[in-house]
Amino acid sequence: MGSVQRSGGRIACGSDWFVSSLNPLDAIEVGIRRQDPHLPEGSPQLNPQETVDLATMIAGYTINGAYLMHQDDIVGSIETGKRADLIVLDRNLFDIPPAEINQAKVLLTLFDGRVVYDEGVCSA
Repeated sequence: MGSVQRSGGRIACGSDWFVSSLNPLDAIEVGIRRQDPHLPEGSPQLNPQETVDLATMIAGYTINGAYLMHQDDIVGSIETGKRADLIVLDRNLFDIPPAEINQAKVLLTLFDGRVVYDEGVCSA
């Protein structure tokens, strides 16, 4: 992914294949560390030159995915007039070490502005 980003390409992420986790938090961590999220820091990296930063991975799962589907005018970012599809995590991913990203927990999920999951600690 790093080489695609450096060449100016847009990265869209997904989890529709059987060799990786369906959990986007696992995949975000892999994109940053290029290591299995369940192995300790310092484990061998797969193609370390292909790492990207957290903002790139989040965009890959949000606005860039929406762009790929030609729906970036209605989803993919938090803006007036767009559907409110979002999650609330128990921590700020930008404030923790990359090796802890896969440990974040979803507290609340909104789909089209409606609560579809609530861990019970948020009020929507």
